[in-house]
Amino acid sequence: MFEYCHRTLAEVIDNGRATNEFIRSADFTRWATEISHGLEYIHHNGHYHGNLMPLSIGIDYFEVVKISDFG
Repeated sequence: MFEYCHRTLAEVIDNGRATNEFIRSADFTRWATEISHGLEYIHHNGHYHGNLMPLSIGIDYFEVVKISDFG
């Protein structure tokens, strides 16, 4: 099952560069924590991502990050 994410972390970074706006520190901290918890979960279950990058981090309408593209 897939969840729809309307943008990726790569798009947030690129849009920020184009408009000279930075990611708010609260968003950055929350997203980094969510990514860390997600990686901890998949590693604990014997899996690994292998190619984690901003393009494989989706952000849904509730501003929750989703790790994708497990190859």
